[in-house]
Amino acid sequence: LYNPANNKRDKFSLGIHISARRLRQQYPITKWILLINKLYESNPKLRFNIFWSPGGEENPTHPGDDKKANTLKNELKNQ
Repeated sequence: LYNPANNKRDKFSLGIHISARRLRQQYPITKWILLINKLYESNPKLRFNIFWSPGGEENPTHPGDDKKANTLKNELKNQ
């Protein structure tokens, strides 16, 4: 199991945070998928670490992005 925290000089590890509270700052998950695919095509050595706010989007006080994270995972599972 690869752990990027073990190697701070890893040039091939990218962190991507897909959550944003403000609607106008949210990037559509389809665009994240396209971006990650393009980055991977440019360098297949890249490893992506995805971060998001946990929980369901229906929570009125703290909506989460579990659904978006699962969509991203399923769309990129062969990478």
